[in-house]
Amino acid sequence: MKTKKKHSKTVPVTIPNGEGMHQLSKKAAGRMLDGRTHDEFPAGSGYVAPLPAPVLTTGEKAKLEELEKLVGVGVTASLQATVALHEIKNYKGGKLWQATHRFWQDYCWDKWGYKRSYAADLVDYGQIVVEIKAAAKKTSVITDILPTNPSHLRPLKALPEGERGKCWVSLVPENGPKELDEKKVKVGTAVYAKKNEVELTKKEKKQHPKKTQKEKAAPFLIALKDLTVNMPVAVKDKIEKLLDQVESLFS
Repeated sequence: MKTKKKHSKTVPVTIPNGEGMHQLSKKAAGRMLDGRTHDEFPAGSGYVAPLPAPVLTTGEKAKLEELEKLVGVGVTASLQATVALHEIKNYKGGKLWQATHRFWQDYCWDKWGYKRSYAADLVDYGQIVVEIKAAAKKTSVITDILPTNPSHLRPLKALPEGERGKCWVSLVPENGPKELDEKKVKVGTAVYAKKNEVELTKKEKKQHPKKTQKEKAAPFLIALKDLTVNMPVAVKDKIEKLLDQVESLFS
């Protein structure tokens, strides 16, 4: 029985004039070499990174380790985890994660198995929690203010920064954080936006241009012409003429 060869998720990449090495995924290694994705690491362990990785101080290394432990607790059960991931991404322009990775999405995937969109949501939730804490300090509502689940914050993403924390704080006295689920927050967000004349952002749907009948038929006509390649010349000419007549109907 053949055993499948196991491949490492990352490849060490030498850092010029720096201490340590980048650990890059296959996609990142491919992008650094020629912008393409490869099955194997095209760069190899001898590939020199174009930019030096930031060198963390002892305090920063301890900070990163502490934050990564918080993320590892389990994002669905810990608001602290979203705040920690937000801080890892934004601390000094990304210095913490750039010490080992060149791309944020590669760090999230290699470290946690998070895809780009999921990691982006968690970072957004972390930012909202920070805003909620800041807004709570300016009001009499200080304790028992945070939501029980990060997903309950999703509707607040439609509000601009600076308004999201205020909106959540305004909803707590009437409902309580434990009773505020995503549905109630969505309704409350709409009411808050209308009352404070704040515009909600909407996700724009990608507009795909409609194809004409001729454009829709073109691939099928081309395929039919290709089928006539090995036919006798006389038969081939007749069929191609018929197909040209059919194509002209769409003009």
